[in-house]
Amino acid sequence: MFRRAPVALVSARGGNVFSPPAGREDISGSHSVVDDMSASKDLQRQFRREVQGRVRIGTERKRGVNTLVLNKLKEYDQRGVRLGYRTFGVSLGLLSNEGLARSCESVVAIMNQKGQRLDVAGYNMMMKAYWKQHNFSEVTRYWDALRKDGVLKPDARSFVTYLKASVGHLSTDAMFQLAEETLDAVKAESAAIQRREADQAREALAVYTILSPGIPGRYAPALLRRVRREGLAPDLPFFTALLAACAVPPGNPGVAREIYGEFGRSGLRPDTRLVNTLLRVHATRADFRGCLRVLRLFDEERLVPDITTYRLVIQICTVASEGNSQSAPATLACLLYEAALRQGLGSYATLYCAMLELHHATNNRGAMADVVKSLKQSGHHKGEAVLQLLRKVGWQVSRGEGPAEVQEHMQRIRGVTGVQE
Repeated sequence: MFRRAPVALVSARGGNVFSPPAGREDISGSHSVVDDMSASKDLQRQFRREVQGRVRIGTERKRGVNTLVLNKLKEYDQRGVRLGYRTFGVSLGLLSNEGLARSCESVVAIMNQKGQRLDVAGYNMMMKAYWKQHNFSEVTRYWDALRKDGVLKPDARSFVTYLKASVGHLSTDAMFQLAEETLDAVKAESAAIQRREADQAREALAVYTILSPGIPGRYAPALLRRVRREGLAPDLPFFTALLAACAVPPGNPGVAREIYGEFGRSGLRPDTRLVNTLLRVHATRADFRGCLRVLRLFDEERLVPDITTYRLVIQICTVASEGNSQSAPATLACLLYEAALRQGLGSYATLYCAMLELHHATNNRGAMADVVKSLKQSGHHKGEAVLQLLRKVGWQVSRGEGPAEVQEHMQRIRGVTGVQE
């Protein structure tokens, strides 16, 4: 476990992409500072105008950011703008936020051609890009390179980013050790900038919140006691993270009930995300009765279910139905599906996919046809993940099932490997 130590932390937003790293000169030259500053501001303006306000999520946004950044860097190069750390920092920031690691590597290659190297913030953004792609080996490669740099040293953001990426990859002891190092790093930076005590406590709790899903659920009560001994007040995200630890397979519903009891005594009110995390605990065990108990919380706490709620419950019902389309779990899933559509959640492909899985498990071909029809009307039937699921559940073209357009897309399903950057 952690050493007993005073808590004093700095925000994980550390790292300055707008200046050369300590110990290195910005070889773009002092006369190019105005060019670099203008280019970075121009890139940010173009992002707000062409992407941010128009495309908020999904593959289209990734494509928009990728095209914008790489085209602008090419344009600046053709105009003879001598770029520095400002523009490259903005470029890496925009790309890493979308998890576009390959494009980040392209920017790093351009920097190398210009004789510039990553600063600490640059390393942090490369780790973030690969973390968003769930590529822990590449995150570790940049983490090791930063620690062995010889000039640069990891800052608080470096430790926080690596801690986030390590969830599910490191042993329990290694996670606790890394969290201890993270606390030490942010404590040092906090002392340097003289952060307020309330901010220090909030940042300390944030580190514990990141750690929680990365440990077995049986450690959750001990971690809660540890936080309280440190004089910190557990908040809603922290309790949600503790419950997430209980949802890690094979699941620990007993500890989850204990944590939720402590949550109730804390005087906090749950939100939809916390209750969904409780549902995940029971989904891990395919516990239908436990799922019903959690569902009552939505009425008791006057919460509104979201798409995650419906998807999780339908998945639990699929397992609990045991192949019987007339069973209580299958009936409940159909009722929830109709409720989700009335709530306006028909734009989510995951809702239809969950129902397809249910009807496949219960061998209800007629109901599958209805779901595929609704899926087509929603406009999500062309997605590659959906096409893969249709093949999995045996929606075969040769049997003439489903709308003609779905059959047409089924013909090109083979060889699909997933959405690319």
